[in-house]
Parts: sequence; C-alpha cells; structure tokens
Amino acid sequence: MKKLLFIVAAFLFAQSLHAQFVDPVSWAIEVQPTDTEGEVDVVLKATVEDGWYLYSKETGQGGPVPTKLSFTDPQGYELIGDVVEVAEKEKEGFDKIFEMNVKKLIGDSEFRQRIKITDANQFALGEIEYQTCNDESCLPPTPEEFAVQLSDSKVALGELDVSVLLGRSVDDTPKGGDWITPGEPKSDCTTQEAKKKSSWLSFLKGIGAGLFALLMPCLYPMIPLTVSFFTKQSKTRKQGIFNAGLYGLFITLISVSLSLPFWFTNAAPDTLNEFATSAGLNLVLFAIFIIFALSFFGLFEITLPSAFVNKVDQASNKGGIIGIFFMALTLVLVSFSCTGPILGTALADTLKDGPGELTIVLLGFGLTVGLPFMLFAIFPSWLNSMPKSGGWMETLKVSFGFIELAMALKFLSNADLVMQWGLLKREIFLGLWVIIFLGLALYLFGFIKLGYTKKPKIGLGRIAFGLFFLLFAGYLVPGVFGKNLALISGFPPPLHYSINPPSEDPLEEFEAYKDYDEALAAAKAQNKPLLVDFTGWACVNCRRMEENVWVRDNIKELMDKYVIASLYVDEKKALPEEDQYRSKKTEKRIRTVGNKWSDFEITSFDQNTQPLYALLSPDEELLNSPVGFSSETEFEDFLDCGLQAHMSLAQN
Repeated sequence: MKKLLFIVAAFLFAQSLHAQFVDPVSWAIEVQPTDTEGEVDVVLKATVEDGWYLYSKETGQGGPVPTKLSFTDPQGYELIGDVVEVAEKEKEGFDKIFEMNVKKLIGDSEFRQRIKITDANQFALGEIEYQTCNDESCLPPTPEEFAVQLSDSKVALGELDVSVLLGRSVDDTPKGGDWITPGEPKSDCTTQEAKKKSSWLSFLKGIGAGLFALLMPCLYPMIPLTVSFFTKQSKTRKQGIFNAGLYGLFITLISVSLSLPFWFTNAAPDTLNEFATSAGLNLVLFAIFIIFALSFFGLFEITLPSAFVNKVDQASNKGGIIGIFFMALTLVLVSFSCTGPILGTALADTLKDGPGELTIVLLGFGLTVGLPFMLFAIFPSWLNSMPKSGGWMETLKVSFGFIELAMALKFLSNADLVMQWGLLKREIFLGLWVIIFLGLALYLFGFIKLGYTKKPKIGLGRIAFGLFFLLFAGYLVPGVFGKNLALISGFPPPLHYSINPPSEDPLEEFEAYKDYDEALAAAKAQNKPLLVDFTGWACVNCRRMEENVWVRDNIKELMDKYVIASLYVDEKKALPEEDQYRSKKTEKRIRTVGNKWSDFEITSFDQNTQPLYALLSPDEELLNSPVGFSSETEFEDFLDCGLQAHMSLAQN
C-alpha cells in the first residue's frame, strides 16, 4: 500500500510541474522530381509530437492561424497550382470558441508546392507560417524561413534558415530583446497547494461515493453477514480479525485496480482529456446515466453475467488467502447493480483529470467500502447499533436516481456545448433541473410513488431532505431568468450560452493594458502587483479561462488588486523597422508585436505556451511560479498567493 501511495504522490507532483519551453514541431525541406521534365515539388515536412496539431490551410479568417506556405519574389521558377497538404489524420468540426469550423492536422504532415524551373541556379525563397496547439495550450504563430536551390539534386535542410543557406551572417539584423530576468519565485504557495486541494477533493469524492454505496440495499445487509462469517468460521478471534481485515484490504485493492488500464495506455497526456471532453463520450455517458436512473427507480436491475459471477463465487470456496480474495471479488461483482452507478457518477467527471485522480477516487471508494468489514470484526458489539435494513435504503436508492437524471443532463449539456446544437441553452438546462429536484422533493414528501409496492412511511428524515431539495429547486429558479448562480458555478452552461445572453461582455470590466511597459508604469504608480497575461487572439484555452474562470466573482475580486497586462503573442501588427531585432534566446527574427511578446515570454520565463500567467512585483520580481490553463480553484490560489508574496515584500 505504501508503494501505491508513493506512485500516486509522485504522479501528482509530476503533474503539478508546469511545462517549460516546448518545440513540438520540427521541419525538413526537400525537392522531389516529378514525371514532367522541368517541374519539381518543393515539399516541407512537419514532424509533430503526439498530442499536438497544426491547423489546415483551409481555416478561415477570425479563427486559429492556418498553416500557410508562401514563396517570396519568385525568380527562376513559376508556381503551378495550389499548395497540397497531407496529414496522417484530420479532424474537422465546429469550434465553439471561434464559432466556426476548423480543421486540425494531427500527426506528421507535409505541404507540397509544384514549381516549373526556368533557371536551375536560382534559389526558391519562402516562408511556412503555422500555429500548433494541444488541448491545454497553444504556441504563438511561428514563421519559418526557408531557401532551397532548384537543381536536379535533392536538397534537405535540418533547419530552415535562409541566412545559413545563402551564406549570410546571422547578424544581418541586430540582436535585441533585453528582457527582465525575474529570478526565483518569492513564494512557493502556488499550484502545489491547488493540486493538493484537487487530490483531496478527489479522495473525498471517492469517500462520498463509498458511503452512498454502503447504504445501498445490495451492500448494507452484507456487512453483518460477512463479519459474522469471519468471526464464527475462524478458530480464534485474532484470526477472524485478520481475515476480515484482509477481506476489506482486497476490496480496496480491487477498486484501485480499476484505474490500472489508464496508467498503461500509450496515449499522450492530453488524449485522455480530449476523449473525456468529446461529444461522443458525453453522449454515451448521458445514455448510461439515464439507464442508471431508471434502474434506481425500479424499472429493471443492472447485473453482470451470472455465469461469470458464479465462477468467481465458486473460487471463493477454496479457503485461505485466495478464497478471501475471491470472496471480496464476489461482493464487488454482486453489488455492482447499485454500487456501479454511484461509482460511475464519481468517476465520470474525473476521467479528464488523468489516471492519478482516478486512482485517488477509487482509493477513497475502496477504503470506505472495505473499512467497515475491518472495524466491525475488531468491535463486533458495534453491529448491534447498526440501523436495521428497511425502506430507508429504498428511499435512498430512488433519491439517487433523481440525482443520476440531473447528472445525465450535465453530460448532454457538455456534448451540446461542444457541437453547438443549441438543445440545452442555460435556461432550458436549469428549468429541467428545477423539475428534477422538485420531483425529488415531492417523492420524499410522498406525493410521487416509486420503487414501493405500498405507500412508504413519511418520517422526519424524508421531510427534512424533502425541504432541502425543495429549497434547492427554488434557488435554481432565478437562474432560469438569467441570474448567475455561484453555488453551482461550472455545472450549467455559461451565461453567454443562453436564449437571452447578457448584452454586456463580462470581460469589458477588466482594464487590461496591451503593452507591458505601460502596465509596469501603472503598477509602480499604484503600488500594485502586475499580472502578465500571455495570451493570443487564436488561443482557445485563453478564451476558456476568460469566459469560465475570470468572470467568477471571487476571481474578479482578486484580479481587481492587480494591474493586468494582456500581451497577444499572435498580434500581427508590424514593429517599426528600427525596433525589429533578432532574439538572443531563439535567434528568430522579431518583426511583429506578437513576436515581441512571444520573445518576452520565452526569454524571461522559459516558456512559450498560452495561456501563461505570471505575477510580478512593481520592481519586476517574480512573486510565485507562473501557471497556465487552470481550474477556478487553482487560479484563485495562484492569485491569492501572489498577493501574499507582494504584501510580504512590501513589509520588508
């Protein structure tokens, strides 16, 4: 168990480290002869790391930067036809952020231009401009210059550098970019704490699912029966305690083992997130949760194949440690009819967080289900104080069916947002939730009959919980009419995805400078810390952060205490010629405003993905470690940490 916990802790620590400078695309160029004399193909080949992708040349204006192959001042050759692009895999669909169809080129790609040679001694000069993204961040648009000689021999360049090929000095453009060196963070209270919180939340989620599972009619009655079996069948009390403890331990290990396949997949780290957020999977989860709900309502029972369960049960008769293991496995399989939907609810929304969080949820679930068998074996007198099985378990089961319905709508909403069908706008989603939780309250009050052959007794517990869900349904009603509901932030569709969306842009209230020097001057004048936001017009996750995290009241309150500098790394505005330079860090030509901010990010923070958020003091000291795409909790901790570090510096 210690080894397992160490593996989980190591994974979480590795996940908490933010990626450094990345360069997921490498290029090669070659000239290939064709069947037509005097004509060749100039081919640029992109080798793209797993999890990253380029955008097709067919991408329209207003969206991500398309991959564009262009030739400069053709001399000694003529272009024939258009550029042809080929990728290992293409994925096309509607992008809700850009509100347009985009085509992603996944895997290695090539871009081919046919040319007719009129002078084989000339060079073909040009540029390939591209943007690469994964599901968490985007890199700024990158123009790569190339030059290739139009001869019969094949020419391949490891680096697309015009200066090297033409024998020009790399110093033809002056070097510049004397950016700050912020040094080590003044505080370490950043995403590590957020990750710890996230892990504890996952563990608590597993514990909560385990508690619900224990109270289900398929599992609760098994506790006294199983403990009595071990205490009576064992020769000594010590042996009975050991066997019951081993039984509980096996339940925990079997639960944790369900996450093992996710640890041994060869998929890129972001692939699981892409799979979990896909419309297809969310529609499947919607259907599964509807089935779970109907099962809890008593329409049918979900069971595993009886032949398989019977074979496992027969193996439990072998005795010894092996027999105890198969007894535990039999319990897990037999109780699946009512524990499966509960565990599925806990795991479904954790899938996108990777195998580490899945393991933690399952660890919490397994410990919670297995622990009672250990404790009651040690303290058998506690069995007398256990509530007797009865109608209350059926009430709990049916109540959970209503919750499954609400969760099913959440997954349908996820798919609707991805595909932009417009089926579950915010008002419709909340209206359906009002109906579901009002129905749950009426069921608890006895006005709706489900799962019983006769009318159940309405006790104080049912009335109390009925009032709670009635009040919750009432809390949802203002949301149907456009009010932001802070308690369920993140569950319903965003405010802008509404039948009547807000007329004002929620981001307009943020006063963000577009120039770093101007923002720094304001920070000095106001003695406020500086929030440097490396963003992009074509950065999907930048928009997700702004529209889903920045707009939260708790986040806005913290951001008001900063001076914000939003630096767009894909800004196309050209720098004055006298301000253009060659980066000291990357040796790339800095020709646009976007190039300048990208060079700033790379040189000062050794990172080049967006979004990236860095907190600086007015004296340009790094307050804490920069973060990228984050959850609301992580970003709140990040901002609060920076404020603490700023106040600590001010006091010294």
